Order: sequence, then C-alpha cells, then structure tokens
Amino acid sequence: MKHFLLFAAVIFVTVLPVYATDSVFSGGSGTSIDPYQITNTTDLTTLATDVNGGNSYAFKYFKQINSISYANTALTPIGKIAGTKPFSGVYDGAGFRILSFTISSSVSFVGIFGYVDGTTARIQNLGVTDATITSTGDNYTGGLVGYISEGTITKCYIARCTVTGLNQVGLLAGVTSGAIISQCYAFGGSVSGYSAIGGLIGQANGVLGSITDCYSSTEVTASSLYLGGLVGMDGAGTMTNCYSSGTIVSNGASLIGGLVGTFTGTTITSSYWDNTIAPFASSYGTSKTTTEMKTASTFTGWDGAIWKIDASINNGYPFLAWQSTGGSALPVELTSFTASTHGSAVTLHWNTATEVNNYGFDVEKNTGVWEKIGFVAGHGTTNAPQSYAFADNAGDGRIQYRLKQIDRDGKFEYSKEVELTEVAAPTVFALSQNYPNPFNPTTNIAFTVPSTGRATLKILNILGQEVATLFNGEAQAGIVNQVQFNATGLASGMYFSRLEQNGKAQMTKMSLLK
Repeated sequence: MKHFLLFAAVIFVTVLPVYATDSVFSGGSGTSIDPYQITNTTDLTTLATDVNGGNSYAFKYFKQINSISYANTALTPIGKIAGTKPFSGVYDGAGFRILSFTISSSVSFVGIFGYVDGTTARIQNLGVTDATITSTGDNYTGGLVGYISEGTITKCYIARCTVTGLNQVGLLAGVTSGAIISQCYAFGGSVSGYSAIGGLIGQANGVLGSITDCYSSTEVTASSLYLGGLVGMDGAGTMTNCYSSGTIVSNGASLIGGLVGTFTGTTITSSYWDNTIAPFASSYGTSKTTTEMKTASTFTGWDGAIWKIDASINNGYPFLAWQSTGGSALPVELTSFTASTHGSAVTLHWNTATEVNNYGFDVEKNTGVWEKIGFVAGHGTTNAPQSYAFADNAGDGRIQYRLKQIDRDGKFEYSKEVELTEVAAPTVFALSQNYPNPFNPTTNIAFTVPSTGRATLKILNILGQEVATLFNGEAQAGIVNQVQFNATGLASGMYFSRLEQNGKAQMTKMSLLK
C-alpha cells in the first residue's frame, strides 16, 4: 500500500529541464543527460548514414529505448574507415537488443558498428542476437564491432549469431586495438574465417588494451592460423578473469588455443578454458575439466560482485551478475517456433534451450492488426530445454502469429513471425497428437469432428484401462475442440488418448516422463 503524506500550506514545485528535441531521431538532443533516442531501424539508419557521411553526430550520446528487430533484413554498419569517419560517441543499449538482422559485405570493417575510434567512444548495455553477418572483405568482422581503436565496450553480449569473415573475425569484435573490453560475453552461434578467429574477439592489440571479466561459449572455426576459444590473436595487452567453454574446429589451422590461439607480450591472469570440450595439450591460460569449470572454487579471487555461478544458469558455468540483476538477463534462447494446421485448427509449437527470468509468452495473431489471443507461462530460470504449445481456432484465410516473450521485470521481446497462407474450417474426424510429448505433468490435446454431436475423449493406460475422461458431451463441428490432460498422480509410462463419435474411434500414443 502506498502512503501519501500531506504537509499543510507547503507546496514543493520541481522544475524539470526542458530539452530541445532533434527531429532527426525519435527524441533527445544528444547530450549526456538528454541522449538521442534510438527506437527503430530508421533511427539506426539515420545514425549510420550521417556517421558514414558528414558525421555531424561525433561525440554525441545515444540511448536505445526498446529492442529493435530487422525481421531478417539488411542493417547498415555505423562508422567506416574510408574517409576516417568512425563512430566516436556513446551508445547505451539500456539492456535492450538489436536482433534478427543481416549484413552481407564485400569490404572490411563490418559489424553493427563498422569502425569505432577514440577514448571517448563507448558502447554499453547492448545485446545482439539472431543475426547473420557475412563479409568477403579482407579484415575486421564482428557481430557488434568490426574494429575499435581505443574506446570501451562494456556489459554487451552477442547470442545465437553467425559471423563469417576472412581475417580478424570475432563474434563480439573483429579487432580491439588499445580498447577496454569488460563484462561481455558470447553465447551460442558460431564464428568462422581464415586467420585470427576468436569466440569473442578475433585479434586484440595494444599495450593499453584489456579484456576483463569476459567469457565465450560458442563454436569457433578457422582454416589457417590463430584460432582461439576467446581470442584468436592477442598482443601486448592484459587479460584477467576470463574463460572459454566453446568448441573449436580446425579446418587445417595451426596455432590453436582453448583460450587464445597465440599471443605476444600479453599478461594473462586467472583465465581458463574447458579442456574437455577443447582438448588441447597446451594453450595460453589454464586448462580445466568441465567439472572444474562448473565449480566455484576454481574461480577463487574472482569478484563476487561481478561473477555468479549456479548449476541451473548458463549450463552451470560462471555468468556475469548483471545478466540477472537489473540488466539484461541471459537470453531466453528460442530454438524453434512453428505452426501446424488441421483444417482451421492451428497449433503453435516452440522450444527454448535456456531461460532466465522468463515470466511467459503472450501469443499474438495478425488478421489485419496484431492482437493478443492467449498467454503461456514460462519456466522462470532453467537450463533444461522446454517445449510449449498453443492451439487456436484460426478461421479462414491468411494468418500470422508471433510470440511476445516477457521477463519478470517487465521487459519483452518479439519472436520472428510464422505465417499460414490458407486455413480452412475443419470437417474431419481427427485426434491430434498431444503436445508437448513426452510431457510432465500436463499436455494439450485437440480434436475435430465432422458434425456436431456427442463425443468422448478418454485416457487409457498400457493395459487398456481407463484412467481419465477428458471430454464427454456435445462436440462442435467446424472448430477445434481443446482439452488439457493433467497426469499428476499417475506413474511414468505410456498412455493413450482415444476419441469416439458415432461409432468411429481414433487413438494416439503419448509418454509421461517424471
């Protein structure tokens, strides 16, 4: 309950500053206290066009207001080396993402930010997910940054992305030269190229450069030299409290390391790689088994305010505290989202690999305008794969569906859309396979009938004995009839659902796993 205190005869008036809004962006004036607001792809294109052209927004401040999806269309990199036009300002992602974009380039300096330069340059609190970046140019390809000279990247992550280039290729950054990289990670996806290929950074240079409190868990592939789980090639800087737990694939490459492919003059402290996954006899840093990498005592001396470890999060490996405390959570990794039809019956299926802070999913349908048609609760925080389903009486015609994944702190992201071009009214006697299957303890079952009339849906055990009656009444034709089976109290094993109407019967097999 909120309590309001009223002080008699005293009125306090707070005068808020009034900021001028530059209409080129969605709001703001570009100062540290009133940054330009980035809310959509148009804002990002405007920033890229200007920086790559006149660069009138050098040393300005930008703040992302929501996650921005490109729906698998092209993104224009911000900042390029040609004409010495780098991004030199401050970009705060505010815990949101840039997602589902593609970049296909035949030149160097490729990433959301192609070229970043200067001690004032900073990129922070930004996630990059579900993107495909491909460069056939010579050098410097990354998911977030192609090349950063000096400057800072902090509390940024890249997940479920595919980054492919030639030389100096990393999931987060192609090259960091004298830059400070802290509390960043790469999760899932893959990075590949010819030489200097790293799970987080392709090549790190510069005596003033540092990589601190970072990790990579992804697949790294190279075909020539300098292949590393975290960094392909490292020189003259420092690396502290970092690790790699990803797979490494050598297509004929040499100078391979579980943590770093090769380095010159770098000071590496308290940094590890999983030698069960990347079994190299020697590597820079310290090798540990998978069991050791998931044991807190291995990381003695690491700052407990920065790092956490929990068997149910990040596959049991250490994770960064900001990922689950007020900043971005470890991504809810949506591995599939599909739709199947049976007449006008539509069943949406989706799966997640990991979830952190997941409140659930709003299911939305577009028949001319997007509208919420249901909600499916999430599993909160879990490292186990999860399956979900939602059934809809779609109606006729062309229909789109999408998911709105909602965190427990209120943040949300939209999935890619699935589209059904033709949906017809059901006119058949049909019993759908339950979903999910296997299940524990609940599963959903849908059926259709050709004519309105009495029908029964029962659950039988493997001996043919009835254990539950889910439906016994008038079933409507032309719609999808839906029921939920709750197997609480039943033992694990094989069960059967049986639909009957007018002397006809259908049966499906399902598995209860507890």
